[in-house]
Amino acid sequence: MRFLFGDYALDRERRELRRGAELIEVEPQVFDLLAYLVANRDRVASKDDLLAAVWHGRIVSESTLTSRITAARHAIGDSGEQQRFIRTVSRRGFRFVGEVREQSAPSPAVTPDRAPAQEVSFCRTPDGVNLAVAIVYAVRHPERVSRLVLSGGYAQGWRARANPAEIEGRKALLKLVRVGWGQDNPAFRQVFTSLMIPGATLEQAQWVNDLQRVSTSPENAARLLQAFGDIDVTQLLPRVAAPTLVLHSRGDAPCPFE
Repeated sequence: MRFLFGDYALDRERRELRRGAELIEVEPQVFDLLAYLVANRDRVASKDDLLAAVWHGRIVSESTLTSRITAARHAIGDSGEQQRFIRTVSRRGFRFVGEVREQSAPSPAVTPDRAPAQEVSFCRTPDGVNLAVAIVYAVRHPERVSRLVLSGGYAQGWRARANPAEIEGRKALLKLVRVGWGQDNPAFRQVFTSLMIPGATLEQAQWVNDLQRVSTSPENAARLLQAFGDIDVTQLLPRVAAPTLVLHSRGDAPCPFE
């Protein structure tokens, strides 16, 4: 389904927003927010509605929601002052007020001799859990793995690398996890956010802080950090048969480039 309003066309199936022939780049959450408001333009969408539809019930800060609304307005040439398309309804939420026409999306043309579409899948256990150690899986099941792309991974965890300074630092992080991971105050979790995305904007850092708190308990976070430290698959590396592409950032603090 395509929604046409003003000079814009929003295609939900292709996840595209266009102004005429121009493709407008928008972040996934901004697109989902805009698509939800347009599809539900017959009513006011409350904050709870938007959290359920866009963030799937995750807890996010008020500033995060406000920034996504601002970005959605900007993408369609609107603003908080004009509110030509997205109107703020005081103490109730937001509503899309532009005139909209609905149009069925055209079927994509079929090219008979085109190459087959590339299919990318993740290694999973039988119960559907993604495997963190892809190396082990590739060695145990070479018939199931044709290619490997490893991004930001490591063959040895922090304890297995046996660097005394790093081990002491990780022990301090473990203490922080147990003490402050589940608190509303994000000060403790900000340490991890700064390690993972040191160049984050304030908004991005707040989003990651919120995500960390709701994604797991302090006990599980500590257990995961401990388990990651004990990983060591260096003996298995020569046995990987699949062609492998390894990508790693030189400035990666949690997983140092070596």
